[in-house]
Amino acid sequence: MSTSTSNCKNCGQLLHRDAAYCSYCGQKNTDGRITVRSLFTEFFDAVFNIESRTLRTFRALFIPGKLTEEYFEGRHKKYVHPLRTLLVMSILLILTMGYLDFDKVTNHPYVIWDEMQRQNQIELVIDSLVMAQQQTRAVFQNDTVDQALDSLHVFLRRRVGWHSDSFNLRKYMTLFEDDEVRLISRKDFLELSPEELTDKYQPEGWFKRQTFQQTAKYIQDESVLSSYLVSSMSWIALLIMPVIALMFQLFYRKQKRFYVEHLIFSFHLHSFFFLLVSIGLLIAYGSGFSLLILGIVLSAAYLFLALKRVYREKWGITIVKLLLIGASYMVLLLGIFIVVFISSFFIF
Repeated sequence: MSTSTSNCKNCGQLLHRDAAYCSYCGQKNTDGRITVRSLFTEFFDAVFNIESRTLRTFRALFIPGKLTEEYFEGRHKKYVHPLRTLLVMSILLILTMGYLDFDKVTNHPYVIWDEMQRQNQIELVIDSLVMAQQQTRAVFQNDTVDQALDSLHVFLRRRVGWHSDSFNLRKYMTLFEDDEVRLISRKDFLELSPEELTDKYQPEGWFKRQTFQQTAKYIQDESVLSSYLVSSMSWIALLIMPVIALMFQLFYRKQKRFYVEHLIFSFHLHSFFFLLVSIGLLIAYGSGFSLLILGIVLSAAYLFLALKRVYREKWGITIVKLLLIGASYMVLLLGIFIVVFISSFFIF
């Protein structure tokens, strides 16, 4: 027996001496000696095995329902694990969000802080022009010169706009309706922090103080809330996977599938959706065109074909369930977005 068998160096399992691999743990049968050839052979085997699985998974991801179908039929080794696929695509989405310029993508056509500074500089220039007018009138004392100076002053005002020394916070963001006026000095806005502004203008009550302070903070740097909100939504999307899987189980309860099967389907669906959003954001960022409508159409078509392939019901029934699932999904996302937005506004 000792001449024809040996033990696996990794798990100790008894195996035939001529066996190439251990049937228990899968490690190559070796005496432990490492040669240059064996080192590089194992390296390239591992690399190309990983690459082939990754590429195969990536290609299958673009075919609605194929990854889930393959997984249900027991072909697990050919593809990356569903949870790992989801995590990779979610990380890709988060990295894409981090790469984008939120000041350009998610904010107003201009950054409010920069606009306020520009208005303040314009006021300083016009104030200096007024002083120059007074000095010029004192020297020339001529009606024609006075009219020319007044015309220049009116012309500049019309070109740059008639700005006041104060502005209303609610012009830029209104989260809760109330009767309190949010007029603050532009000079104070540029020089004071949100906390200092709150202390100076003293809104009544804790809630109004928090709203005032966070609104001022948002206006001074819009990208902070945008970044916080997007990153929060990315993680919230991961947390709603079990809810989506439960939704599938309710709509397809007659098929008597395990809950985990619906969860795997949800992983594969959202992996594609995350990839689609990442690609869409990069294209929109580079070209300036909004792809929202196209993205919604592609997502709906993908979901429909995936439902048809995985659950194998009739076309009419699949269309009805697609509409119900889509409506439920949108309501769920809207509710989560409102909760996340309000909570993010007060803690960002």
